[in-house]
Amino acid sequence: GALRNDKRRLDVLVNNAGISMHGFDSDVVRTTLDVNFLGALHVTEGLLPLVADGGNIVFVSSGMGELHAYSKAIQARFRDPRLTRDMLVALVDEFIAGVAAGNHEAKGWPSSAYRVSKAALVALTHVLARDLASRHIRVNAVCPGWVRTRMGGSSASRPVEQGARSVVWAAELADATTGGFFRDGRPATW
Repeated sequence: GALRNDKRRLDVLVNNAGISMHGFDSDVVRTTLDVNFLGALHVTEGLLPLVADGGNIVFVSSGMGELHAYSKAIQARFRDPRLTRDMLVALVDEFIAGVAAGNHEAKGWPSSAYRVSKAALVALTHVLARDLASRHIRVNAVCPGWVRTRMGGSSASRPVEQGARSVVWAAELADATTGGFFRDGRPATW
């Protein structure tokens, strides 16, 4: 509310919240997706009226968001050019229901809530890039790599500064680049 009341505009919105929980059950899946995917979706929707036309939205995803761990049918649904926000939320809800029912693997899903949350962020990137094209808002996802943070741990291969470069690169974009998934400023596999 405070941002809206003083008429500020956002030139850049970076969605960087993320958790990776131990274990794999319905509670872990729900919590992980609530934070990593739905949290980013809701924050973006809430702040979207403040994002300036021509601004940048950046989702911090992960190489774990690549789709090779899914069945061809699930991959096709994530990549569907007609995918909407509601369809994407429903797709993620199917994963949650599959975990609860114990049949998610049989339906083509991996046994990783983190992996699904990060793939959903890349799919959301594509959806929003299309939906916000008329406002010239660039929406991109980045993979910072395995970064030495509390979540990444001390064995991670990249210092924070190196991981942050992809985020800064996407936040500073001024060309027409939108709807992509990048690592170190180059297209990443999805």
